[in-house]
Amino acid sequence: MANPTAIDESVDTYGSRYVVRAAGQEFLIHAPDVPNGEGRSWGTATYIFFKIINDQLAGSEVRFYALNGGNDLFGIFLTPQQAEEARRSLPTRTDWPYLPDAEWPWYGQYH
Repeated sequence: MANPTAIDESVDTYGSRYVVRAAGQEFLIHAPDVPNGEGRSWGTATYIFFKIINDQLAGSEVRFYALNGGNDLFGIFLTPQQAEEARRSLPTRTDWPYLPDAEWPWYGQYH
């Protein structure tokens, strides 16, 4: 990627609000008025991080897939075909590569 998108963050320590900005969009990660905000902020941050990267990969054949979650989260670049082959070869669904989404509580992770 020759020109990666700049990412900016804003933390309001008094209001406990955390926002990330990228490509002209603002993403709310955490705020005190979000229901179950503390429990959802990790999943939301994961979704936003992978979205920012995958939006930049829209014209390529690869996507940035997540593996695991929480403290064990990491990412891997795969084609959709490679991701499908991994799912067929791994017997445990939680080990499958996935594209994070905004849906609580699993955020796209297979379970």
